[in-house]
Amino acid sequence: MKRKRRGLRAFLTALVCTLCLIVLALAFCEVDAQSRRIGFGDDETLWKKIEENWQLPDFDLYDIINTDR
Repeated sequence: MKRKRRGLRAFLTALVCTLCLIVLALAFCEVDAQSRRIGFGDDETLWKKIEENWQLPDFDLYDIINTDR
């Protein structure tokens, strides 16, 4: 019986920690958006800047597979 409760307690602890981290990330995004709006008068948040500047590496899968070694 103790072993079952121990597993449940570990699961619940991990679940609560995960939910707290998600809430922390959402709160960070909200504070960033509001402080940008109040301080600079624009809606250009950190998330939008990351999305605009995000680029995947430019490579061709065919070249990777068919390399002469």
